[in-house]
Amino acid sequence: TTAARRTPNRLQPYFLTYVRSDGTVRYTFRQAKQALSLFQTLASGATEAIDALEDAFDRETAHGRQMEKYEKLLTAAVRSISRTFGRAQQQALGWSRNAVLAKASEQPNDEADFELVTWLVLGAAP
Repeated sequence: TTAARRTPNRLQPYFLTYVRSDGTVRYTFRQAKQALSLFQTLASGATEAIDALEDAFDRETAHGRQMEKYEKLLTAAVRSISRTFGRAQQQALGWSRNAVLAKASEQPNDEADFELVTWLVLGAAP
């Protein structure tokens, strides 16, 4: 049935996660609506980028040449996606007799399974 083949990710083929600066995942891809709602609230009324925040990010990352901190956060997001996807698949097996696991090639496991489309850094104005 169609329901049995549904992916645990409503935004398939995209994944949206919100990772805090300490590497903890606040919203997994299963909570994309909450993450989008938060982003909408934070951006409400803003019509353009805040130059001071862009400048602070450029200083912190040496204009994108020192991205180690953000690479660690990306790794945390990928680990969360893989773990959450696996748990959702296991739960589906318990909920439905007709549940079918995604093919191994369709299951996210590591960074090689992803292409970063975009990212957003939230920060406080200096």
